[in-house]
Amino acid sequence: MSDSRLWSTPEPEPQLEGWRPERPDGPRSAAAPEPPAEPDVPRRPPPPQAPADEQSVDVAVAADRVRRFREGERSSTPAEAAERLRGATAPVDPSTAPTRVLRREEGSPDISAAAERIRAREQSAAAGPGFHGSGFDARRRPVPAMPGERPPRRWLAPVLSAVVGALIVVVAFLLLTGGDGVGGENAQAPLPATKGAGGPNADARTIYARASASVVSVIAQMPSGRATGTGFLAQNSTTIVTNAHVVGTATTVEVRFGDNGRAITAKVLGRDVSSDLAVLHIPNKSTTAPALPLADSNDVRVGDGVVAIGNPFGLSRTATAGIVSAVGRHITAPNGFDIDNVIQTDAPINPGNSGGPLIDARGRVIGVNSQIATASGGGGNVGIGFAVPANTLRDVVPRLQKGKKINRPFLGVSTTSDARGARVVVVVPSGPADAAGIRVGDVIVAVDGKPIKVPDEVATAIADSKTGDTVEIEIIRGGVHQSIDVRLGARPGG
Repeated sequence: MSDSRLWSTPEPEPQLEGWRPERPDGPRSAAAPEPPAEPDVPRRPPPPQAPADEQSVDVAVAADRVRRFREGERSSTPAEAAERLRGATAPVDPSTAPTRVLRREEGSPDISAAAERIRAREQSAAAGPGFHGSGFDARRRPVPAMPGERPPRRWLAPVLSAVVGALIVVVAFLLLTGGDGVGGENAQAPLPATKGAGGPNADARTIYARASASVVSVIAQMPSGRATGTGFLAQNSTTIVTNAHVVGTATTVEVRFGDNGRAITAKVLGRDVSSDLAVLHIPNKSTTAPALPLADSNDVRVGDGVVAIGNPFGLSRTATAGIVSAVGRHITAPNGFDIDNVIQTDAPINPGNSGGPLIDARGRVIGVNSQIATASGGGGNVGIGFAVPANTLRDVVPRLQKGKKINRPFLGVSTTSDARGARVVVVVPSGPADAAGIRVGDVIVAVDGKPIKVPDEVATAIADSKTGDTVEIEIIRGGVHQSIDVRLGARPGG
């Protein structure tokens, strides 16, 4: 049994009088059979149209539901907002509806009845998907935009997700940093600018501008020929410090300030070969350049920036820059003994730089450039230079200014590393250790009660004493511990 509302029979197409379709394999026939009738096909009726007043009510209800849905998003959870949207059947309050909708629904007295019809159509839609007469279904279709209202932006959800993700990252960062954030108490503070005689930390250009006027070239006449090097003003405007190997045995040398400075005769006040330092004196008022301040070389650290100023190959007042590569090095003095606590730098130093200052970022002298390491058969810089530390200069210069001879205590042994201490490999004939009975192969384990772990500690312990002092040397010989008293002598060669 068919329902005339849903099913209908198609009407036959009109045919011209006396015409019959031509067969593809023969002539026309005046009595061609009629084509079979097409089976009845069900057709769906068009969706029912509500009266004009109901359509306006539909728009008002939809607008009200949109408003309630948006308010629900701000005041409740998404689940509660969706439930409110699906179950909203309350009549629209004309006082709260949009102005444009109010003008459309004027003359529609029964708003609740229209809402009831909309709910009935929604329930009918739930019974069978695809029914053309179904009403508004918020679960399947987006709410149409109201006149003058922008449609919802599809990129809003990704943007909100990104914002929420960023907030999570920020919160996690604050938790990890203790809540202080960037610039808080736990954040690393910027390095402060230090102030001193050289002013705040400066670049190589500023350092050179301040210090170069106080640097001199030194020319010494020796029996073997002419030697050149560098010096600088220290303590006052009449005292110049340079290397002992630059002045050699000369009693006077020539110094020059600047590129075209006049030659000034300087007197050699004293030299200390063991530290490779010498002090010169120039007449008062020879220059107006200031003395360079000295740093505490114990504060020097690897990586500190440095500038070297000197006269390499006769090129006066040349500046090179680098860093402190190492501290606590040992180099050999002209008399064959070790110079301790030497500063290593990669600032290029070449022949002629000897005696020049190694300056830190505050414009203070941290060392006196003395030696360089060279490749086999070469005489140029390979990035390894050595400077006598400023603290050694502090100790030596005042005594040399007074013309005093610096006598350093002397034990008379050479040692090497041993698991138990410092093993003796050389005993100087007729020296203090030889006279006391120390032999090659003995292992020194203590000096005056101070434990010895490495050879350098032997030299340090002896340096703390004076010439003529008696020290107790504890040794291991043949597995047996014994103590030997040694009276220290004076280091030969100064």
